[in-house]
Amino acid sequence: MQESVQAGADLVCFSGDKLLGGCQAGIIVGRKDLIAKLRKNPLMRMLRVDKITYFLLQQTLLRYANGAEETIGVWDIIFQDINTVSRRIDRVIKTAKKTGGGPYLKKISVVSTYGGGAMPSGEIESVGLRIVIPGVSADEIFEKFIGAAVPIVGYIKDDAYTLDFRTITDDDIRVISDTLREILSNAPGAH
Repeated sequence: MQESVQAGADLVCFSGDKLLGGCQAGIIVGRKDLIAKLRKNPLMRMLRVDKITYFLLQQTLLRYANGAEETIGVWDIIFQDINTVSRRIDRVIKTAKKTGGGPYLKKISVVSTYGGGAMPSGEIESVGLRIVIPGVSADEIFEKFIGAAVPIVGYIKDDAYTLDFRTITDDDIRVISDTLREILSNAPGAH
């Protein structure tokens, strides 16, 4: 964005979440006279963001200005240590083994993708939990996770349901374990 302005662009539009890792908002920067014209346009009242969005954007920009960008959640998720991600899966597998669900779970290497807009197709090594339950299709497992009290979104690859743990926090482990226990308890071939 800075390069575009410095190269002479009169106005530059970008995404607050995709480029900054902050809240979702469209941002326009550029020449003051053109920004002033945009503010006077009647559409501005309809398209402007609310005070909460301005506050969240301000907090995100202050973190960059103060050299604390590592405290912005999305960057913490993207750049976290792979071993930390792996240990979260170990906790879920350990809990599942106590209820007999261990044989249906496998830790696997996966590739997480992130970005869009300014950072399309970014890829990073991650760790996933592959779930294969006899008598239950991958689609059924997907539906059970997405339909849980707290929806959990995974994906299906090679006829197996997989959860990429890159975006799963320590606080999410219990929810995932509880949902998995419920799915296993109702599965015909997992007793």
